[in-house]
Amino acid sequence: MPGPAATPDFVQAHVQDAWQTPDGLLWVTYFDQSQRCETIPMENCSTPMLEVLDPTTGALIASQRLSKGLRPAGTGYLANTQNSRTFDGGRAQIGIYTVRLVRPTSRN
Repeated sequence: MPGPAATPDFVQAHVQDAWQTPDGLLWVTYFDQSQRCETIPMENCSTPMLEVLDPTTGALIASQRLSKGLRPAGTGYLANTQNSRTFDGGRAQIGIYTVRLVRPTSRN
């Protein structure tokens, strides 16, 4: 009788934020753990991702790998934490970006 089958390493995505826009699309930001890693926190060994889904059909509309410094900062916003600065008195400067989906126009 053969021994137990080897099981592949289980990789799990870590969802950061999700929101639905007025047009019904679901936006999800998450960390895709693309390699085995014992490091904590997870973002040190994973790739931040942004995906747009159509929840009625389950279709993936768009998928974008984000730079390591971009993090969810509320519904529809990303913050650039890599280039943030702190000034005297504790004031912080962080770049905030809005995200939007641009679909190609058809030429008829």
